[in-house]
Amino acid sequence: MEVKAMALGVPAGYERAQWESYVKQGRKLIKRISDAKFDLGDTVKEMLADRHGTTVESVLAAYARQIRANPKTLKDYRYVAVAWPQAMRQQDVPWSVHRVLAPHPRRFELLRGPAKTPDTGEETEWTYDLALREMDRLPAHPVTSEEKSEHVRHLLRDTTEAADAVNHLLERPDVARAVMGNPVARRSLRAADEERHQKIAQEAETAKEMAAAEAAAGTPMDDRPEAAVDYRQAPSVVLHVMGLCTGFTHSLRAAIPELQQLAVSDEAQQAVLEVLDSVREAVDWGRDAVRAEGSAMDDALARMLGSDGGDPT
Repeated sequence: MEVKAMALGVPAGYERAQWESYVKQGRKLIKRISDAKFDLGDTVKEMLADRHGTTVESVLAAYARQIRANPKTLKDYRYVAVAWPQAMRQQDVPWSVHRVLAPHPRRFELLRGPAKTPDTGEETEWTYDLALREMDRLPAHPVTSEEKSEHVRHLLRDTTEAADAVNHLLERPDVARAVMGNPVARRSLRAADEERHQKIAQEAETAKEMAAAEAAAGTPMDDRPEAAVDYRQAPSVVLHVMGLCTGFTHSLRAAIPELQQLAVSDEAQQAVLEVLDSVREAVDWGRDAVRAEGSAMDDALARMLGSDGGDPT
């Protein structure tokens, strides 16, 4: 098969002639190994064809034990030998390529011609990775962007490991910008965030209903699970403030991603920033009001009103 030989990349520290000598020697050894695997597969095939009254497994087990080999390996050699009759084998193609292509219905036709590189489509020699690509399997050394992405997805099949990897990657500003620039990614993140907040709200509602049910059943207070807020005893203003904050946070989280997708004017940006500053001041005042008493609460209110242009005095 006359095809263009694969270009040799010479690692640093080697002369080209020296490296090519090592490659030539390695190819000879691979050829000897491939021939040995085919010979052993032919031997096992012939041996099993001559068996009488015994099972394939028992013969393989006995033979493997006596030649100090793995029965599964011998079975694999036989499988490849059966799939590739001697007349159909390509002497300049490694056994590993024959093994990968063994299930292919057009395997004989494929190996009579050259392989093609995945990036340029250029004709080249058959390799293990090119055989894997022909079988729509993930190559050991991905080349194209699609293969690299698939390789990462394969490595990160576990959800926890995938989430940990994404968290680390998002620490890189360039990656975070690229992710948020993808509309599909933004929708997925927004949907996940909304789901998380809905879950929190449902848990709070469930806790409230359980508290009411336990109260109606007369469950002693000491036997009830400790909750952040006792909905039966909390003042209505506390529940009102909690409801306002929860609703506002949920609505803002849903609106901000949509805002990021728009190209707004400088005036609109300034208007939004001013409103957000007012929100921050209101929240700061609320925190001070909850934690402080008397004049401290009045001072916090004065600061907020002063920032709005009013005269606190």
